[in-house]
Amino acid sequence: MASSLEIELKNLFYPLTSIAMATTLQQLDRKINKFVPRRIHHITHILNRIFETKFSVEQIQIRLENWKVTCPMYKDYIGGKSCEEINRQIKDYCSTQYENCSSSLLNSFIPLLTHCINRDCSKNALNNPVAHHDVTIFCSGERLKKGTVYFKKCSKCSYKYFYNYYLRPDGQKMLTIRPDDEIFIVFSNYGYEKRFLIQIDSDILFKHSGFSNCANAFNYLNSKFEKKEGETVNRFHLQKTWFLWRLGQFCQGENYRMPVPDQQDFQEMLLEILPTIKQLFTRKWGKKNYHIYCKGPCSATLVLDGHQKATRRVCAVKNISVPSIDGSIRDVKVGCSATPAFKQKKCREHLLTNDSDDNDKPEHINIQLPRKRHYLRRKRKHQNSRFHLRCKTLKSLQYKRILHRTSGIIAAAYNCGFVCSVYELFGCESVTQVCNFLLYMYQNIENFPDILIYDDACHLKLFIENSNNFVKITRAKQKLDKLKIFCDKLHYRNHVDPWCRINTNPYKDPVANTTNTEVCEQIFAWLAQYKNIVRGFNESTFLIYICLLCDLYNSNKYDNLRTEYLLSRAQTTNIS
Repeated sequence: MASSLEIELKNLFYPLTSIAMATTLQQLDRKINKFVPRRIHHITHILNRIFETKFSVEQIQIRLENWKVTCPMYKDYIGGKSCEEINRQIKDYCSTQYENCSSSLLNSFIPLLTHCINRDCSKNALNNPVAHHDVTIFCSGERLKKGTVYFKKCSKCSYKYFYNYYLRPDGQKMLTIRPDDEIFIVFSNYGYEKRFLIQIDSDILFKHSGFSNCANAFNYLNSKFEKKEGETVNRFHLQKTWFLWRLGQFCQGENYRMPVPDQQDFQEMLLEILPTIKQLFTRKWGKKNYHIYCKGPCSATLVLDGHQKATRRVCAVKNISVPSIDGSIRDVKVGCSATPAFKQKKCREHLLTNDSDDNDKPEHINIQLPRKRHYLRRKRKHQNSRFHLRCKTLKSLQYKRILHRTSGIIAAAYNCGFVCSVYELFGCESVTQVCNFLLYMYQNIENFPDILIYDDACHLKLFIENSNNFVKITRAKQKLDKLKIFCDKLHYRNHVDPWCRINTNPYKDPVANTTNTEVCEQIFAWLAQYKNIVRGFNESTFLIYICLLCDLYNSNKYDNLRTEYLLSRAQTTNIS
């Protein structure tokens, strides 16, 4: 007579009665997230509901752990329930539970961290995941899917770890992005699939799409397949999420921990990290290791040029100057860089203080004085006499914007086409702003060359050679003194002064003669297609968006150069 232990073991290893039951169990095991709490318990009850059996949790767990040994014939999808039937059974089962966990069994987004990253915790093990709230995920090919976000908590330091960020005890959210993340969700109960965000990256980079176009295209496509009205992508929510997604991808490679703001504090947070992002971008693409796949000495020269098509609204107060980068030159007049208030010409701060450019004019007098154009002629004559050149290429006399928009950006690029730094211009492309940009690059670029190409090289060179323009001598000033400055080949014919013909001729220098001096113009032909997108951006998003665009552009160029290099190397190896 068999003992009770033998009977218990026989019941535990009792085989599944049909192939349909085995394949259904296999689909349940594949479909339900492996990190869901009480996972085997839910699988067992769903299987018993479908086939009206009475398997215990221990029996199902033993069969799943020994699947390849005990049931090798059930590896294929033979018979069983369909995927739609499995999904319906899971939802029906979850609707009967005390807690409505239908989303958590089908799509569970659980942080993959197992230990706390706080240094004071010494990698303390995290608690079991806890359901936080249900979410709606917008996907690239599956339209929508419902799910539940979980979080884990450290028992020692009370850090809470969510799917894309962690929450410190002081309430500060810090962004975390990992290569194996499926979704990205930081705001409210709506998130986006990783593939969908990468698709938006490609649409922005190659199709020059705006966020309104991306949101409208997604909603239009789903309306053709959805018979009932469902959730739609909000353009502003998509824009904010994409900004954090791209910033997280960018900062991850630069070892910079980025905070996650609330939707109300989004603009203020971007404005705070703007100098850091601009500096990280310059330091990243100013390194020498990005030129290992280039042909020739592409980093021997640096090409500068201004781009006046990408502009934004700016405060009308112009009598504001900012200090130079290292204090070697005097303060640079740029005006107020803030975005004007709604339907106003000034920003909120200057509206409250009632500041104006006309400080000497009484406020109670409202008399429209006639325009005195001889002041402009007098100023133009003064500028020409200051440089003593016949070249009419001084930017401060050509493209000056005295109204309520910026003057675009100035960019620096290497000969191979990598954009290494960008800088915003105010009022006009003045020589002082260009010089300040050079001082900024010298502090942040590892690979600062000895040759500079600029379309107004004569005025820039004379400004640097004039010691009266500098307050003190710094290392950056000594580097600028040794810098060889040449005009680009396209604009060289406009420089008619004999001094300019002798000192800024790019054809006389062998390195400058072989340089693609129009590389910035070629980049701006691509960047100009975003001018209508950035027109509505404010101070916090304008330059960050351009930096993220150029980072995508540089990364794509670097990947293409690397692929070409590896292919040519493989072909050379095969031939030899």
